[in-house]
Amino acid sequence: MIKDLTYRYHSCFCVLLETHVSGRKAENIIKNLGFDDWCVSEAEGFSGGIWCLWMKDKWTIKPIIVHKQFIHLEVQWDKDQRWMFTAVYGSPQVGRRRELWKGLEDIAGTIEGPWCLGGDFNSVLTLNDTGSTFNLSQDSNIFLNCINRFLEVGVRHLPKLKSDHLPILLDFQMAEHDRGPKPFRFLALWVLHNDYKNMVERSWNNRNNLLQNIADVTNNMKIIARLEGISNKLSFSSNLFLEKLQKDLCKEYESIATQEEA
Repeated sequence: MIKDLTYRYHSCFCVLLETHVSGRKAENIIKNLGFDDWCVSEAEGFSGGIWCLWMKDKWTIKPIIVHKQFIHLEVQWDKDQRWMFTAVYGSPQVGRRRELWKGLEDIAGTIEGPWCLGGDFNSVLTLNDTGSTFNLSQDSNIFLNCINRFLEVGVRHLPKLKSDHLPILLDFQMAEHDRGPKPFRFLALWVLHNDYKNMVERSWNNRNNLLQNIADVTNNMKIIARLEGISNKLSFSSNLFLEKLQKDLCKEYESIATQEEA
């Protein structure tokens, strides 16, 4: 799934949360994903874990703090301005999250330039997030005070594939453009991608005719595009038909991916 998302969205900096694995096994998985540098906050047993992965030819990244609940980095894209990035996975235990809030407050006191903070805080901002009629806890109030200092940037919730969580794409230019749904189109730029030839070879079957082979090559891309549209719809309201269609498309995608890897 990660390979497909990085290929489709040209992502060369990726953050994974709640990875559940550590040590040599984690390192082998990261290398298999295609990234050549990383910073990891190890999982504790089968709980937690934060991975920040990137390509060294695109990003210059310096780890500043590696904590069980966050990784704080100094990052630079190509020759652009340096800025700070903090990836967060908050503990499910309220008592332990106090360490997170204190750590973020300490970092905030050192920031002089741009700072991006994101992840899974395991806390809520409003009662609508829980369906509760009770007052928000002190933990939620601290969380609200923590994020109120930030401006918004473009965020896209990508389709669920092999996870019950939605991948998030951070896009600093999204706010400048209206990116509504678009039909599938082949882009000439794709042929310049390093893995384009391999992708075509995996999908191409000499026993099929030309039209069938073209359909096979583009099928994965179409499925992901449909899943993205369904995810957008479901983010506003529940729909049993779309939820079933989402599951069916995920199964179809996994089946195609398995056939390509065989």
